Amino acid sequence: MHLIIPLFTPLILSIAFLCYNFSTLECTNWHCDSIKTSFMSESFKPYQSIAEHLTISFNSDDHFTIREMSDVTTKKGDIENIKLTYTGAYDKSFSSLILNIKEVIFNKTHSDNIINNDYASYNNMRISYKIRVKDNTLFFLNKDKSEIHNFVCFKV
Repeated sequence: MHLIIPLFTPLILSIAFLCYNFSTLECTNWHCDSIKTSFMSESFKPYQSIAEHLTISFNSDDHFTIREMSDVTTKKGDIENIKLTYTGAYDKSFSSLILNIKEVIFNKTHSDNIINNDYASYNNMRISYKIRVKDNTLFFLNKDKSEIHNFVCFKV
């Protein structure tokens, strides 16, 4: 009997840790930065990079807002930014998070409609993640193993 308790203690503590961490998303804000480079499609060939700066707000237990400001840099070195707001609902359970992006709002469009259309494609998109919270860091790992949607955020 005394051997069983030590065997289950790590499991019980792990479950408690996960439950605590994933209940902390509600009413939290996270800042994320990423940079995209080496574009493969012909329409993105004029661009050197897109530096994305996001703030994700989990407004309640099921709604989120993402504010994004991205700097689009051409191969000539010209920089133009785009500003967006994404709104939607999310579902979470343990280490799974599903973001249902309901609306993409352009606060400032880019002069190139190819860039605008790329961001507009997130409208009504559903993205599934495995998440992990460690201290003040939130890790988003795409369930479909698509590297393009993986990112790390820091609590603000």
